[in-house]
Amino acid sequence: MRGVLIDASRLVEQHRYYFELVGVLASWGLDTLLFHFSDDHGLSVSLPGFEELAAPHALSALEVRELVAHGQQHGVRIIPELECFGHTRYLAKHPRYGPCFIGDPGSDVIEFSAVDPTSEETKELMRGLLAAVDNCFGSEIIHIGCDEVNLGPFCKQRGIEDSSALWSGYVNGLIGAVQDLGRRPMLWADHLVKDPRIRAAVDKSAIAVDWQYSPDAGDAGLAALKVAGFSDVVVAPAASCWTTRCHGHRDNLDNIAMMTRHAARHGAAGLLNTVWHPYRHLQRAMYHALAFGALQLQSDGELAGTALDVKMAEALFESDDGRVLRLCAELGLVQCAYGHLEAAMGDSVLNQKQRAMAERSVQVGTALLAGTEGVTVPKHQDWWDVMRLSARTAVHCCRLALVPGALRQPEVAREHVALAAELEADWDATRFSDDPAKTTPRWRNEAGQYLLAAMRSLHF
Repeated sequence: MRGVLIDASRLVEQHRYYFELVGVLASWGLDTLLFHFSDDHGLSVSLPGFEELAAPHALSALEVRELVAHGQQHGVRIIPELECFGHTRYLAKHPRYGPCFIGDPGSDVIEFSAVDPTSEETKELMRGLLAAVDNCFGSEIIHIGCDEVNLGPFCKQRGIEDSSALWSGYVNGLIGAVQDLGRRPMLWADHLVKDPRIRAAVDKSAIAVDWQYSPDAGDAGLAALKVAGFSDVVVAPAASCWTTRCHGHRDNLDNIAMMTRHAARHGAAGLLNTVWHPYRHLQRAMYHALAFGALQLQSDGELAGTALDVKMAEALFESDDGRVLRLCAELGLVQCAYGHLEAAMGDSVLNQKQRAMAERSVQVGTALLAGTEGVTVPKHQDWWDVMRLSARTAVHCCRLALVPGALRQPEVAREHVALAAELEADWDATRFSDDPAKTTPRWRNEAGQYLLAAMRSLHF
């Protein structure tokens, strides 16, 4: 299994993007697209029998079947992920299904929660949803989620002392429900890695996905899962995680290379390069990190230096121009990361590490943009232009973070307005222009994570 996860729940892209992505992945020798269509933000597929849960701009069941057929034509299987435990706020405000959710449905902040694992209504609901997923996707594998589950308040309220047994029992029921459909279950492994009791109790026939997003991610979790008896373990680094803004950063790329080496060394069943929270980055700019991941898979994580730059330039742009190689080599060094937008908005102060990163990004990015101006590439000129736009955005945001009040300078303000307009035009070209995420963060505690909304709030 060599592929990519795309987060289609937190932001639904224009549907043609998912079809384009399948073709791109196939051209790079990848064979899997994990379609993360459910999360706290909603369901981005209108599941048969559960159409009332569908978010605005959700894909229809017919579109999903067309996407699956398109994948089959290109040798790319589409694996659906239905969040069945945590990240289930998509149920919270529905009058029929809301009682299954144990978090605070009225909260204006996003936080880890869960559904009630003791409720027969919850179990019946999930069996129905999984059957609808199977009806839509027809995939031999169904991902049941189960990451970042918070049962603490629920267990305390109910006087439940053994939360590990409760967790394992509920998840084994989900695994059984998938198997009853004749499909193979897959789930996130964070709770398996952290809790030896859960690791021992969960059905080993499931595919465990070990996600680690640090640039120096270790292999202890992967090794523990293999020792526990999980025959198929997939590793999942991140092209874009909670720290990422604009495009994949050097930390993301280092994480991908490291996890690819771990996968090769431990004989993992595959690797899925994850792209989370699309509103934090520019859609086409992420092809840079995805191409990097595909090339790392081809070399078991060993490809580096000029050889990597040459292959990146060929994969992305079919070019050997030295300026193109430079963008491929240096884009990841231009990092607008967690803290930079927040500092620019006045919501936080940069710590020493964030300041050093911002200063380096401004220095490297300014030189990179000057050295790649006016370039025409043989293929995907739109990708090239958006990657440079992403670099310009990162440099600008880092400057704002480094110099409080910089927007009071007329020249900086003019640059900001022009840049925000370009970002809005890119959004409208690739995303739904009426999506609220364009201008307004969904949750109060994520204000600095919505790239375009944050940029607009700084001046408009």
